[in-house]
Amino acid sequence: MELEVSIMAAQRTEETTDLLVRVEIGSGDDPTYKNRTFKYIAPNTTDDDALSFGTRLGGLQSHTVESIIRRDTATLQEGA
Repeated sequence: MELEVSIMAAQRTEETTDLLVRVEIGSGDDPTYKNRTFKYIAPNTTDDDALSFGTRLGGLQSHTVESIIRRDTATLQEGA
């Protein structure tokens, strides 16, 4: 007896993008980091534009920038 499974394509909804600028707030042998989060970035922003924007935002920080992070989130549901 075979079990038939119907798989529908997933749909992404409620997409959001955040940009995080990770800065070093402590120094020495065990540095400490903190994320500066910038919300409501357009989800269709290219990675190159996100990096450029994050780099410019990092230039406004008083601490050393360790990295620029893009965080995309979406709700997944079965398609119609």
